[in-house]
Amino acid sequence: MRQKLNDINIMADIDDMNDRLSSISSKINDKLALSIQDINYHTESIDFNAEQLLLKNFIPFFEFQHQNISFEFVDNEGKILFFLEMLEETLTTTTRKILLVLKNMDDYLTYPSFILACRKLEKLCTKFPYFQVIIFPSNEGYLYARQNNIEYINIISDYVAHYYQFDFLFNRFIEQYPTNQVPTKANFLSSIQKISSYLFSKEIEYVSLSNKDLVTIKILNNLYQYNKKINYPILDSSPLEIKFLRDND
Repeated sequence: MRQKLNDINIMADIDDMNDRLSSISSKINDKLALSIQDINYHTESIDFNAEQLLLKNFIPFFEFQHQNISFEFVDNEGKILFFLEMLEETLTTTTRKILLVLKNMDDYLTYPSFILACRKLEKLCTKFPYFQVIIFPSNEGYLYARQNNIEYINIISDYVAHYYQFDFLFNRFIEQYPTNQVPTKANFLSSIQKISSYLFSKEIEYVSLSNKDLVTIKILNNLYQYNKKINYPILDSSPLEIKFLRDND
């Protein structure tokens, strides 16, 4: 709001308000006419300025169906998008480095809202090179994995690592895939979004995932040389997939 206020010419309006305040003060003093010996009791007006107007005279509201509502009644998607729009305004007026840290977004956003926010953040990072974002998902939270950003996804578990560049990772993945029904790149990305929280960890023994996702985990663990023995919770499915998961090599 301060930036928008600076963009408009309001000095003539402020001068007019201050003149009116001074006139009111003079009328009050005429009515007071209070003095003791050489001491006069009177009022003086305090001039308005843009900062004072913003802090004390303007209250922001959100309007919904021609009614003002408080911030608490704005849905969570609206809150994050309003924040990102305001952030973009700030980024246009500075070149200092800014790091935004977000945590557990799945606690308050639906998956479509999360994707919408991530796309907006991705555009901001591209538009403003001095702006960076770190998103900490919950253990089973949403993951924004795309071909162009996958190498920026960091995994912190028994190992600390990040994904390789997408085409390289996918080619290494399909080289080890145990059947001829190799997932597409889209399916591979979808699997990564589900399984990344369980890489390099024996916690996989306590979660429910499809055999195809378990195969993805095992292949990626192998690629990163994570060799701890894991008992994969296998479901009845392709014999080749089951054999692969049970193979300890």
